[in-house]
Amino acid sequence: MQGDGKLRHSSFEVDISELDWLEILYTPAENDREILLPCRLSFFGVCHVDFKTGKSPKFWKETSTDTANPDWGSYYTDRVTIGREEMERVFQAFVDEGVVPPPYMLVSRDVVSSEANARVSIKGIIGFKEFRLTTDNKYIVGVTEEALENFEATIAIARENELRKARE
Repeated sequence: MQGDGKLRHSSFEVDISELDWLEILYTPAENDREILLPCRLSFFGVCHVDFKTGKSPKFWKETSTDTANPDWGSYYTDRVTIGREEMERVFQAFVDEGVVPPPYMLVSRDVVSSEANARVSIKGIIGFKEFRLTTDNKYIVGVTEEALENFEATIAIARENELRKARE
């Protein structure tokens, strides 16, 4: 880790292809009052951004058929299509911020880790570089939270519905 909290990482110029993808699973801190549910943010080289949140089995496995699950309806999703240049900037920003660790670098939790902390699991392929990263590094979590701000409306709907269910 560097002095500014960034992880040491590979940096390279991104030239996206339709094969590139990046998926971030964000697990909120236990005491988070804004983001109550895990969030999945997926970026695809075909210029689609998918956002999902909820407790439904569909969140964890899209082909789930567990319709009797009491949380089946707790599933919120949003999809955005952006231009190629914008998607390339998104991928480049994540690469520059350190989500792509050097090959064979094991990156896990911060030293003061706790299950109560927000954490991210990131995986993907960018520029034929495959990576997987699980961390509660405050810097990387913060970068992810900034990306989630683009889906505040969907997060707010999920939060309000979950709070309403809890009151019932």
